[in-house]
Amino acid sequence: MTVPNPIIPLWFDAVMWLTYALAVGLAIVSIVIVARARYIETIERIIWIVAIVFVPVLGPIAWFVFQAFRRGSDLRSQSAGNRQ
Repeated sequence: MTVPNPIIPLWFDAVMWLTYALAVGLAIVSIVIVARARYIETIERIIWIVAIVFVPVLGPIAWFVFQAFRRGSDLRSQSAGNRQ
């Protein structure tokens, strides 16, 4: 039988486990998206995967921000090409 830790409350422990699970899930989703992206080159893909793995929370967030900016610039260039 284990005795609860008197220093760390149970709710705090549960919140920390949930935070870790969300960070791991975010990293896994980011790695899968990077691996399946056809519009980036191999070296760029390797750099992004290394960044996601070694910078656990900021790496995936940076990838999603980068992806949103790239998608936005692609849409702007396509709409500018349609106007001409």
